Amino acid sequence: MYDRTTLLDAARRQGDTTRGGRVNTAAVARRLGLAPVTAWRLLHGRVRPSGPVIAAVERHYGVKAGDLLIERPTA
Repeated sequence: MYDRTTLLDAARRQGDTTRGGRVNTAAVARRLGLAPVTAWRLLHGRVRPSGPVIAAVERHYGVKAGDLLIERPTA
């Protein structure tokens, strides 16, 4: 499972925000080298990050894969 709040918090810490304090999708897309629609989907939890995206998040935001991905409890 993907914890989008971890990415949102990291983007805010890096200043990838609008004047109103919301995460700026275009800034995240530029920083991670993604299409804006892909960044939007990632930030809104519509997709899980791929391996290359996880690596880019770690490189640009300092978020480790283990912090970005959460294990689902098994029943």
